[in-house]
Amino acid sequence: MKNRFHVLFIKYGLLLTLAFALISANIWADSLPRARPEEVGLSPQRLERITKVLSKDVEQGRVPGL
Repeated sequence: MKNRFHVLFIKYGLLLTLAFALISANIWADSLPRARPEEVGLSPQRLERITKVLSKDVEQGRVPGL
C-alpha cells in the first residue's frame, strides 16, 4: 500500500511540475510580432490561393496539405 501511494505521489508531482513549467513559459513569453505579408517577402495573392485550397480540403473532410 505504501508503494502504491509513493508511485501515485511521484506521478502527480511530476504532472503538476510539468503543468506549472508549461504555464509559466507561456506567461513570460513574448508575443510574436505581426507584419503584412509584403513586409516579410510573401505574396498576398499566393497566400489567398493557399487559404482557398486548404479551406476546400477542410470542407471536404480531408486533412489540409496532404
